[in-house]
Amino acid sequence: MLRHESDHRVTRIAVAATLALALSIAGSAGAQQLIAPKDCPGVLQQRPDATGEPAWVCVVKRSDTAQPRTWVPNVPAPRVLPELPTERRWYGAPMIVTDAVSVLTFAAGVGTQSKALSLVGGFGFVLGGMTVHAANGRWAMVAASYGLRAWTMVAFGYLGRAIDPPSKGDLQADSYPTNGTVAGLGLGMVAASVIDVTFFTHKQVKKNWAVQWAPTLATSPQATQLGVQGVF
Repeated sequence: MLRHESDHRVTRIAVAATLALALSIAGSAGAQQLIAPKDCPGVLQQRPDATGEPAWVCVVKRSDTAQPRTWVPNVPAPRVLPELPTERRWYGAPMIVTDAVSVLTFAAGVGTQSKALSLVGGFGFVLGGMTVHAANGRWAMVAASYGLRAWTMVAFGYLGRAIDPPSKGDLQADSYPTNGTVAGLGLGMVAASVIDVTFFTHKQVKKNWAVQWAPTLATSPQATQLGVQGVF
């Protein structure tokens, strides 16, 4: 009886040892079958997962040379406004006024035989046109106006003197211009004024449109900005 119980105890111990050995071999085989992934960009480490089973973990270290990411606001590209077209503009009205005053002053000096008043009218006629061109920023026309006005007066004055020369017995021929000279100077002033006002007093300027505008929008994690850009 005692021997029979002893045999059963030995048998149970052998079975328990066999099961323990089998479980150990199975666990060992399972651990060996854990395959490491090949597409890990960092370092592989074997760590237990949430259930306690061993698993591979890919640890990626942050590079010290990595450039920090900068947040760029969501700003749309600015709208390109069309270029203003140009138009041909005439600015001869002030020149007509200055020329009229100068011609009348010259005529008054001739009528009163005042050299000073005649010279004021003549110089005022030349400088008046130049001043109007300079006020409009057309410096090339300043020189052109001077040449046109001064030399036209001189040419017409000599032409009038040639048509109506002074008489040989006139002692004042060298001191006062003849009627032909005066008429030539007057016609030269009128001709130069007409040419200058008609052909030289035009310039290209940009059309002054009303208001051109375009909305702008910029967003950020903190705020949103809404604005307007344009030409006013």
